[in-house]
Amino acid sequence: MFHDPERTIEFEFVRATENAALHAMHWIGRGEKELADAAACDAIYGVFDLVNICGEVVIGEGIKDEAPGIFLGDKLGTWKEGSPHFDIALDPIDGTTNISKGMANSISVIAAAETPPGTKVMQNIPSFYTEKLAYGPNVARVVNARGLQHSLLDTPLPATLQLVSEALDKRMAEVVVQVLDREQQVLRGRRAPGRRIAAHGGRRRHRGGGGAVSAGFGC
Repeated sequence: MFHDPERTIEFEFVRATENAALHAMHWIGRGEKELADAAACDAIYGVFDLVNICGEVVIGEGIKDEAPGIFLGDKLGTWKEGSPHFDIALDPIDGTTNISKGMANSISVIAAAETPPGTKVMQNIPSFYTEKLAYGPNVARVVNARGLQHSLLDTPLPATLQLVSEALDKRMAEVVVQVLDREQQVLRGRRAPGRRIAAHGGRRRHRGGGGAVSAGFGC
């Protein structure tokens, strides 16, 4: 029978991520973001308690009062002698407030890198805000063809939207811009009649990760 331990471990990371999302789903719209987070964390622990790895969380959240979570320095896996070592980055739920309010765009995230014992592959650096621009493969082809990969963020918004409309073969009025709520005021001053904006929640925890992912499908 074919048996590939590395492939098996890969699927365990997938299972842990899926379990976190599925367990958190039951708390959608219940106004209990801490309980949703706790459910996701329990689901991740439940998977890794049976997986023979030596995993350490090197990128994640710090301890916040009594809030549940899987924090920096926490150990995952059985830590059985001879098991492979992994640096792990995770967020059981990115968007707990969204879940508590019955909103969309919350995700569960786990990334891992196998490491030799005693070494670090992933680096935990201070978090900071950045300006980001996400678009799909059709737009990416035009951006690359015009050599704009490193300068599109500095391009005036009307010019960027014109490029997008041409790349997608759509009228400008058909282009939808997804932004964080807090950025809407910036766009309103530049919005021409008919231009559409889809807003995401405005606090830090309401990041537009889901909107960035959705931009990559079919556009």
